[in-house]
Amino acid sequence: MSNTRKFYLALWSVVVLASLVLDIRTLTDARPIETSLLALLPPAERNPDAEAAAQAHADRMSRMLVFLVQAPDADAAVQGAKALGKQLRHRPDLFARVTARVSAQHMKNYYDTFFPWRWQVLSAPHRQQLDAGHDARLIDDAIENLYAPVSGPAVGLLEDDPLFLFSDFVRRMPGLSPSFSLHNGYLISERADTAVALVTCETTQDPFGVHYAGHAVDWLTRATAEAAEAANSDQPVLWTGMLKYARDSAKMAQKEVSVIGTGSMLGIVLLLLLIYRSPRLLVLGLLPLGVGVAVAFAVTTVTLGTVHMLTLVFGATLAGICIDYSLHAFSAFAYDTHKNLAAAIKHIFSAVSFGMISSMLGFLCLLIAPFPGLRQMAFFSAVGLLAAWSTVVLIFPLFPLPQRTPARAPLKAMTAYLSWTQRPRPRWALPVALVLLLLAALPGILRLDFNDNINLLRNDNPQLTAEEDAISELLGASDKSRFILVQGRDAESLLQREEQVVSRLHGLVATQQLGGFLATSQVVPSAQRQQQDVQRLKALVRSDAAQRYRDLLDAPNIFATLRDTPADKGRYLSPPDLLDQPAYAPYRNLWFPDVADGVASLILLENIRDPQALQAAIQDIDHAFYLDRVQSISDIFRNYRWISAWLLLGAYTLVFALLLKRYGLRRGLSAFATPLLTAAVVLAVTGYTGLVANLFTFMGLMLTLGISIDYTIFYSESSHQGAATGVGILLAAITTMLSFGLLSLSATPALHAFGLTVLTGILTALLLAPFGKRPHSPKASANAAAALPAEKATPVPAPASPASPEAP
Repeated sequence: MSNTRKFYLALWSVVVLASLVLDIRTLTDARPIETSLLALLPPAERNPDAEAAAQAHADRMSRMLVFLVQAPDADAAVQGAKALGKQLRHRPDLFARVTARVSAQHMKNYYDTFFPWRWQVLSAPHRQQLDAGHDARLIDDAIENLYAPVSGPAVGLLEDDPLFLFSDFVRRMPGLSPSFSLHNGYLISERADTAVALVTCETTQDPFGVHYAGHAVDWLTRATAEAAEAANSDQPVLWTGMLKYARDSAKMAQKEVSVIGTGSMLGIVLLLLLIYRSPRLLVLGLLPLGVGVAVAFAVTTVTLGTVHMLTLVFGATLAGICIDYSLHAFSAFAYDTHKNLAAAIKHIFSAVSFGMISSMLGFLCLLIAPFPGLRQMAFFSAVGLLAAWSTVVLIFPLFPLPQRTPARAPLKAMTAYLSWTQRPRPRWALPVALVLLLLAALPGILRLDFNDNINLLRNDNPQLTAEEDAISELLGASDKSRFILVQGRDAESLLQREEQVVSRLHGLVATQQLGGFLATSQVVPSAQRQQQDVQRLKALVRSDAAQRYRDLLDAPNIFATLRDTPADKGRYLSPPDLLDQPAYAPYRNLWFPDVADGVASLILLENIRDPQALQAAIQDIDHAFYLDRVQSISDIFRNYRWISAWLLLGAYTLVFALLLKRYGLRRGLSAFATPLLTAAVVLAVTGYTGLVANLFTFMGLMLTLGISIDYTIFYSESSHQGAATGVGILLAAITTMLSFGLLSLSATPALHAFGLTVLTGILTALLLAPFGKRPHSPKASANAAAALPAEKATPVPAPASPASPEAP
């Protein structure tokens, strides 16, 4: 063994051992596998500040959990909520900011936070009355409240809040569901014969952490069951949050990885045993597969920081590709009757090496695109293929294996098919067939339906969606993917601009084009608005209506506190002053104080019925943007579909150049015809069957290019007859089709379409690749078939065919 070979063996050993150690450490980490769909997507291209604020909001909201304890009556719902809240507080390692009972301290926080500003923060109806010039209506409302049958504790604050502005402000705080009311300190909603209690909390860790999500969801399953029992209810506790979706997605992906990986492995095991009839070859054949996946996982983790679950689902299909190199080596050993495995590998070295390089080039072209998901899948695949190839060429020659008689049926089938494909034909026959096939494919290609919707990557559980819809119906939840973002150089300019937007949104609500919204300025108006409100209220208390109110109460100084408001001293309520206050917690997520150009806020939207009208309503307001994250990401997918199409064209051009350099013009064109026709057939089948085409279609074409060029190169580099090579290609195609056939069973629409794309491409390449082989004489076929030893335990190799110069 040469020193060079010893060096490469040592390097292989170090890399594999280091990868195994790193894989074990990574899989025991708190978050070894990424499950967030957004981690697959490229960075935002339009208004980075706006997208960053929207992402920050999504990150904050992803930790929220909402529970609805269902019970026969309000008292039972309270018992269930009390039990659930107690259990959540007993797990501070899993959950934080648990809110079940609205305590007296919580109400005091509202009073301490907002009561000093009661003349400057008004409810929406009171402000609308002032804006409309109906100032006197505030006096009439105060009299109605004063003489209401149940006036509540507001009357006790009459001296400090004579117009009941504060009580009305608290009662109409935006973002609070009107269907809930306090019952023994708990928020209860009663409908027909059912009462529900509201409980909320936050996760202490990233909900996309696989280990954390699994542990937390399993614990919550038990805790909610006990809460339902405490509520004496036969109805389950409804709950929702990103944690639940993350756990469900992880379970689904793990299941698919298991099914695809196990299915591929079983198929490979059965093929090796049935065809080569050697347990040793079986164990050895699985080695490149294991090494490829292990090294790819480790190198991807080190290089890119983490591995996404969908990359593993995609990577599970590597089993069908990594095994190709083993199958070609075993076929050369068994069917070409080489004296040992080392001789067989030497015989196929140029073919497997050139095939590996061309496949890697196909994957590496995808690294140019700034698309994290594509880049990670391509990088994972390229590293896995390199590791599998190095295992075959470096490790296999070290194993002395006795020859066993392989199954004769595959060789007979491939000999017959190769003989048919290379039967003498007129020189014009194949070019005409090529043109006819392209013409037949053209209508299907023209019928392609492109759909870049991001929802194709989602696999929502209908049960979880129905549960979330039921909760949203009670709480009036806002749209999760569509917002309005407003920017300003400071808090005051931002609030003034947001008030412009809010006035337009009120108009859309009035015309039922929008269901509702939640904005910071609804709670904390701008200093300009606060000053205007105080001045208008001071004008109001000088009116005749206010004098009648004084006379009615026999309190000439009832408005004394209005003479000395914080605004008179130049003090105004501002969101930055409230961010740490518990009473402001429901609105904290709307404010972003650290964007690049100043500050920003989000306006949450409910029940958007006319998105175009919404965009038109705010388009003339500077630094106010309507964000539709689903549409924005779908637009990015469309852009990168075009980029991938150009990259694919570049990959085809590069492969064509390599084939011309290797084989010359005529043979190069002949070899290139297979991947070209394969792509045309795949696109045509996609169009004819009505499947949508998108970014993942071009990913499938990139993979198909690598596989189809492999088949062509193996035939071009094989002996003149090439039946043994054909057996290796046939078995490789079966294992790869098995992998991608299973991938087509994925519940994720994008992966399903991707699997069908590659499945179609491999079958097409398998059938077309022999046509690009050099012609051979009929005598060669007979000699090659005769070279196969008779079936016995330890066969004696037959003499080499004189027509096969590459035979040993």
